[in-house]
Amino acid sequence: VNYASGEATEKALPAGGVAMESVKALLEGAGDVYAVARMGCFHDNYYAFANMKEAAICQRNGYVWYSGTSDHWLEPDKAEARRYVIALAVECAKMGFDEVLLDDVSYPVSGKLQKIDYSGNTQGKTEALVQLLAELRAAVEPYGAKLSLLLTEELIMAGGDETSGVDLAAMLPLVDGVYADVSNAAAI
Repeated sequence: VNYASGEATEKALPAGGVAMESVKALLEGAGDVYAVARMGCFHDNYYAFANMKEAAICQRNGYVWYSGTSDHWLEPDKAEARRYVIALAVECAKMGFDEVLLDDVSYPVSGKLQKIDYSGNTQGKTEALVQLLAELRAAVEPYGAKLSLLLTEELIMAGGDETSGVDLAAMLPLVDGVYADVSNAAAI
């Protein structure tokens, strides 16, 4: 988080971060500028570690799961994880961003995935992601903010995949746009 968020955990905030009021004033005075807030959703080290039981993807032993690079992820099936992501998106919409670009709207796809415990989940991966997007859309709509996804070009071309839970046919009706994270821009 690059501003003094009222929602993010303290460890996620930068020292001397820009005040939300300053961001809002900048956006209000920017004229015809279209402002996009890029927001990581479920790949969240700080909130997942601080809220293992309520919000994180966990291992069978109950401890927070970590990827091969020691990163933690939020569990989209958990209500607290969705509440937190939605609160951050609403914060961005209230500051005046025209669009909230969602990154990491998926389950993890690398690392020791076999250690993840999904036994307590109440719905499938795609269903949990669709629920988040429906709740997010309803939450930011009153502020006029659009909702979009940032996905890899491979995921877009495939239309989704089972490991990540991404299913574009189910998710696209809930967003205003999709951006490609193009790893080799020179090839385009």
